[in-house]
Order: sequence, then C-alpha cells, then structure tokens
Amino acid sequence: MININSNKTLNTLSLVYFIWLIIAIILVVNYFYKYFLLYKKTSKIPNTNNKNVLNILNKIKKQYNFNFTPKIITNKNVKFPSEFGYFNQIIFINVIDYNEDEIYYILLHEMLHFYSKTNIIITFIKILNLVFWWNPINYLLTKHIENIMEIYVDQYVTKSLNYKEKVIYMKCIFKAYKLTNNNIINNSLINPIGSNFSNNITFKRIKIIDICNSKKNNNKFICILLLIIFLGFLNLSTKYVIQPAWNPPEQDLKEITNEDLKENNSYIIKENGKYIMYYNNDPLISSETLNDLPNVPYIER
Repeated sequence: MININSNKTLNTLSLVYFIWLIIAIILVVNYFYKYFLLYKKTSKIPNTNNKNVLNILNKIKKQYNFNFTPKIITNKNVKFPSEFGYFNQIIFINVIDYNEDEIYYILLHEMLHFYSKTNIIITFIKILNLVFWWNPINYLLTKHIENIMEIYVDQYVTKSLNYKEKVIYMKCIFKAYKLTNNNIINNSLINPIGSNFSNNITFKRIKIIDICNSKKNNNKFICILLLIIFLGFLNLSTKYVIQPAWNPPEQDLKEITNEDLKENNSYIIKENGKYIMYYNNDPLISSETLNDLPNVPYIER
C-alpha cells in the first residue's frame, strides 16, 4: 500500500528544516561578523596611557593573582562599561564619568568576567539561541542567564567587602545605569555583543548585594539550574512543535492499493533519468528502474 502524502510530507519537512538552517546560519554569521568588526576596530585603538587606570589595573592583578592583562580602552564614545574578547581581552570604559574607587570596581568586575569565563558561557548560550531562533522561550532564558552571570560576578566582588565598600560598589552600578540611559552621544564604539543595563536587573543586582550577599552559593545553583532548563527546552524544541489543530480531509489520508491503480488514472513517464508514476495526474512515487513500479501504462516522451 502507498501513502499519497508520504512525498508531500517529506518535502514539507525538508523545506521547514532548510528555512530553519538558512536563517540560523545567517544569524550566527552576523553575530560573529559583528564580533570581527569590533575586534578590527579595537585593534587600531591603542591601550590607555592613563597612569591612574593602569595603576589600578596592576593593583587588581596583584590582589587577585590574575595572570592576564586586558587592554583598556578609555573612550568618550563608550556607552557603558563592558568586556570583550576571549584570548585578547579588552575592557571598555569612559573614565571621565567615574572616580578612582568606581574605576577600581568597574575594572575588577570586568576582569572577573574573564577570570570566571562567564563571557564564554554567555556566548555559547547566545549561539544556541540563534540556532533555535524560532523558540521565544529561549530568548527569556538567555536574558535570565545573562542576569545571573552579572549577579554571580557581583557576589564574587562583594564577598570580601565591608558595608561601606559595598555601598560604594552599589552606587557605582547605579551610576553606570544612569549614564547608560542618559547617554546622548552618537556612540561609535559600542560592544554589540555585550549586555546593556536595564532598570530591572540593575535594581535586582543592588538588592541582592544589599540583602543576600551572605548566600553566595545560591546563584551558582540557580545558574546551573537555569542552564539545565535552557538545554532541556532546546532538546524539546527539536522534538515538538506547537501547531494549530487541523483535521485533514478523509481523501488525503486514503491509502492506495494495487487495485486502485487503473489504466485511466495511473501512468508512468521518465523524467530526468527517473521513472515517475502518476496517480490522478499527481506524482506519487519514483524509481531508478521501471521494474520497481506497479504494472501501469508507460508513456514514452
């Protein structure tokens, strides 16, 4: 018995997978293209010659035994502090807007992103999000994981600070948020891959630092849990698709037997080196050899 819809279903699924793949490739290529453009742009910008910033950087390296030295780009067109790069680390900061203590905490925060490899984790999650671009749940989970990474670094920074130092750090976060949202410069140097400040996450970070700093292991657990949930949703996304309910007509589900194949409704023709059997003028099955097809009239062209 032959199912009429077998070839049609296969072609539809192939088309869906093809569209999915093409869009995913375009999004991923665009992501790394932006990364390459920023890398190319920053490679032409020299490291800062601000002695105060360099002294603070060296102080942080000694305090935390960091064995890497990021490039510091201090530019008035930097919209918000952020880190960039995996092997050649770069930190963006507009030092005009911050005092010495704030510069210290900003540099420490960004260097801890490199040290804890949160930038690699976020990149991995974002790439998965681009591959499964059609699933809206992924976007929500990606945003939550990005927020958890910020909170995790905040906890790392503040775990050894006294109350006064924590207050300075919290004010620094809020100041960066205000400067980001009040920035009216035509920014020409913005990290297109970095995360921006938002009202929700900014106040959540400050609240957690103020109230829950002693529970420093909770965020690791939450981060791992969210990552497991995220990967679980990705796995389900490849197996199930939510579609509107549809009851197909009975004739579309009809199975054809050899008794249904008559001279007046079935025939075989050769196209592009293959033998194709038509049923009611619709292509049904094909074969490389004529003997594999049912015994119906063969029409030569």
